[in-house]
Amino acid sequence: MRGDQLARQWRILRTIESEKQGATVAELAAEEGCHPRTIWRDLTAIQEAGFPL
Repeated sequence: MRGDQLARQWRILRTIESEKQGATVAELAAEEGCHPRTIWRDLTAIQEAGFPL
């Protein structure tokens, strides 16, 4: 669902921002309970929305 995707992307942004050294795709995937490919797609969408990563 679109709402789930947006919520996950928001959590990803908050996690990256809160970690001093950022976070790896593997760490984010484990935290979100999803496949790393999903995180890569989310990161691409976040960048396309204008958030610098």
